[in-house]
Amino acid sequence: MVELARRPDSLLRRLRGPGRLCIELQGARLTFESPEDFDFALAPRSTLPLDKLLALVEQPDELLEKQAVGAKLLSSRLWEVHAGAADGCRVFLRQYGIQAITKDQDWRGIFSALLVAEDLFDAYLRVATARFIDYLDSRHAAIRLILRQRHMPAEAHEPARLQRTFAPTALRRRTAINFSA
Repeated sequence: MVELARRPDSLLRRLRGPGRLCIELQGARLTFESPEDFDFALAPRSTLPLDKLLALVEQPDELLEKQAVGAKLLSSRLWEVHAGAADGCRVFLRQYGIQAITKDQDWRGIFSALLVAEDLFDAYLRVATARFIDYLDSRHAAIRLILRQRHMPAEAHEPARLQRTFAPTALRRRTAINFSA
């Protein structure tokens, strides 16, 4: 009976929604009023930053291929989990391990904080998962672009020569030509 007395409070909290999320990242305490606020805050982290892109350009093809395959596989698996049950992301990340999440853009710290949070914050975890999938897709696309550029024929890297073509003008000083006649 003691558990039943606590259940209505838990049930009410679930019905009201996820509530306010407070997490600590890089020594700063961050508070989000709703999953929408959290999504807005994570949006800039869903693309590959310039310093990471430049680091990728320096890597050999074999390592880039391996990273591209890994990013695509993790993205596909996370998408399957994200589309499934509400707690699927939490279960998957606990089974797969937090080490699978990159430290780039502090994603590992975000997921670590969310995994410690109560199950009531699964909506926030789903938002983070969706934005992380966007990040993985961005990383995969950048790697594919780098590899495609490296293996492109030399002629394709040269800028196209512009051919100047001049057409006679239809307007002269203060005189317009009527083409409809």
